[in-house]
Amino acid sequence: MTQPFVFMDLRTADPGGSRRFYTELFGWRVADVPAGPATVIQDPNGATIALWESAAPGTTS
Repeated sequence: MTQPFVFMDLRTADPGGSRRFYTELFGWRVADVPAGPATVIQDPNGATIALWESAAPGTTS
């Protein structure tokens, strides 16, 4: 049986903090995407999360 395709987007005003949170707490792997401003996080089960910077709460982008 193959693994299901799982992909999520996470938009955050603090990409560095989110990156540290997921790697330190869960041990997930992180890789910068060379084609864009995203960071890709993979959990041990193969789920993929794209981490994107967004505007801080209360501001516009």
